[in-house]
Amino acid sequence: MPISIACVSGKGGVGKTTTCAALAGAFGEMGRRVLAVDVDPQSNLTSGLGFNPYKLKRTITDILVDRPCLPRR
Repeated sequence: MPISIACVSGKGGVGKTTTCAALAGAFGEMGRRVLAVDVDPQSNLTSGLGFNPYKLKRTITDILVDRPCLPRR
């Protein structure tokens, strides 16, 4: 059964990104399929999980505003 976990807080520096990365890693090691969505403009979760946010074809913003996949400049 799928579950959703959101790590949110209006305050910065409280460990949201670290908590999300740790949860994603722990569930992945348990054999669960994990989708970690990074909506922080700084993309720290994305880069922390080993992806370069500047080399991705689409971002969460493209998906949220329903933009077609356009090449980055």
